[in-house]
Amino acid sequence: MDYFSHQTGDRVFVCGSLSGTYAEFALCNASNVHLMPDNVSFSQGAAIYVPYYTAYRALFQRCSIVNLINDKLKLT
Repeated sequence: MDYFSHQTGDRVFVCGSLSGTYAEFALCNASNVHLMPDNVSFSQGAAIYVPYYTAYRALFQRCSIVNLINDKLKLT
């Protein structure tokens, strides 16, 4: 069993699930569950992952920014 540091009642958000997230309960990998800051509402917490993953996909998967960074480092 994986170590899981969150407790029942903690405010968390998930970055992906195994069972879908449009439900009261969801099955997730422990590595995809993150504590939600106290100053973030549940509505905001539900939307945290959408802009993050959109930006990640645009930069790292579509634009291959890692290759651009590596090329830049080779030039200097």
